[in-house]
Amino acid sequence: MSARIKRFTFAAIFSVAVLGLAFTAHHASAEKADAGKENPTVAIVNGDEIKRSDVMHIMKDLPPNMPVSAEQIFPMLIDQMITDRLLKAEVSKAKLDNDPEVKERLASAHDQILKAVYLERKVKSGVSDKEVKAEYAKLKKELGDKMEMHARHILVESKDKAVELIKQLDAGGDFAELAKEHSKDPGAANGGDLGYFTKEEMVPEFSTAAFALKKGAYSKEPIKTQFGWHIVKAEDLRKRAAPKLEDVADQIKGKLGQKVLEQYVQNLRKTAEIKRFTFDGEPLN
Repeated sequence: MSARIKRFTFAAIFSVAVLGLAFTAHHASAEKADAGKENPTVAIVNGDEIKRSDVMHIMKDLPPNMPVSAEQIFPMLIDQMITDRLLKAEVSKAKLDNDPEVKERLASAHDQILKAVYLERKVKSGVSDKEVKAEYAKLKKELGDKMEMHARHILVESKDKAVELIKQLDAGGDFAELAKEHSKDPGAANGGDLGYFTKEEMVPEFSTAAFALKKGAYSKEPIKTQFGWHIVKAEDLRKRAAPKLEDVADQIKGKLGQKVLEQYVQNLRKTAEIKRFTFDGEPLN
C-alpha cells in the first residue's frame, strides 16, 4: 500500500489512538474479564507493564474500515501507550488534583460525558436491525459493478528516469526488483505493491492510466501526478466483493445513528423557545 498515493493518512490512527488512551480507565472492568486468559506483556515502562489487552481495547475504538492491518497498527499504538504511561507518571508527580483549573475542566468533561452517554443510548434505541440490513442491501448494490485493481508502481522524480526504467522493463527487467531499487515511494521495499484499489481510491491521473492496462501489462509512457512520475503494472483486475454484514454493521450503525441524532436535534430546536441576539446583545428579528 502506498501512503503517498492512497487517499488515507495515518493521522486518523493517531487521533483515534490518543482519544482512546484518554479513556483507558473506562476499560478497567474489561481488563478484569481477561484474567486467566493468555495476555502477554507487550511493553514495560519504568516497571509499569502494558498488556496486550490494553492495546486491543484501544484498537476497538479505531474505524472498522481502515485500510491497514492490525499488525501495522499494533506497534504504533504501543508507542502511543508508552508515551501515555510516561506522561501519566509525570502528571501524578505534579499533584494537580486540587488545582482550580483542573476542577473546572473536570466539571466540563463531566457534562460532556453525560451528554455523550445520553446520545449514545438515543442512537442505540433509534437504529433497528431492519434498518441496518436495508442499508447493507444498498451498499451491496452500489458495489455490484465496482472494479478493483491489484497493481505495482515505481515512483521517480523525473520523466527521463521513468523512460529509462521503462526501457529496462522492455529489455526484460523485473518490475518488483526495479521498484525496490529505484522507487521513491514508501512501498518500494514491497516491490511497489499497492494491493487492491478502486478508481476512486487513487488520484485521477494514476487511476485512468492504471485501469486502461490489461492484466500483466505495464505503462509504456510515464504517468505524471502531483507526487512525481510513475510506471504502473497491472497484476489483476476483478469485481470488488461486497463486505460481510458483520464486518460493516458498526459502520452502518454509525451512519444511521448520525441521521438519528440530526433529526433529534432538529426536533428539539423546533419545539424549543429560542431567542437570538447580536454580538452586542441586540435582539435578532
